[in-house]
Amino acid sequence: MKTFWVVTPWFPHWENRKGLWSGYEFWNAAELLPLLPAAGEFGAALPIARLEFTREDFGEDCFRLGKFMFVSEEMRRVMALGPSDIQYFDVDSSQSAPLPRSKRYQLMHVPVAEDVTDPARSDYQFRHRPDGDELWGTPDAVAFRPDAEPAHELFYDRFFKIALCTDEFALRVLRAGCTGMRFLDPTQLNHTGRYHRTLRGVEKTDEWDPVRKVSYAKLIREIP
Repeated sequence: MKTFWVVTPWFPHWENRKGLWSGYEFWNAAELLPLLPAAGEFGAALPIARLEFTREDFGEDCFRLGKFMFVSEEMRRVMALGPSDIQYFDVDSSQSAPLPRSKRYQLMHVPVAEDVTDPARSDYQFRHRPDGDELWGTPDAVAFRPDAEPAHELFYDRFFKIALCTDEFALRVLRAGCTGMRFLDPTQLNHTGRYHRTLRGVEKTDEWDPVRKVSYAKLIREIP
């Protein structure tokens, strides 16, 4: 049975830093927002996103601004996805500080969807329209079909509308040391991202050592 992880942007070492997002301008976000393709569907070309970072210390390889996800040139190289798997749209960051400008960011869209989850064995609550019609499930714990064999390494799940990836994909990103993307344990989604895939296995973050008075990551399950 294949192993899957929930893909999300993550800023662990930026937490509690005042003014995280005070040093950027996304000049044409309002223009691009209504043009964004639907999750799991291919879309037409977008106008060039005009993004300016004045923070000289910002250099994440993946980050989200609202509904927009950006990835660096290094992240794109490591993900190694072809045009039938992913869509990238151009970004003009020429007015940014040297470090963020050097990352050569592009806007990323996941245009493919797969049916890999097993809702009957998952723990979730449905969202509803005002007329009572069911929309999709908000999961606390996701189960997968034992015969799931997706054609893509990074994709949206059609039922839960969440981005998922294979273990092979996650390991490529982790081994390369790319920052800003975390791979959450799909069975522990009610813990706000504290359970996630690392090179050791599944770790739980924010454990507290009362003697040293520091937080640390605890290995929950080793994965060879």
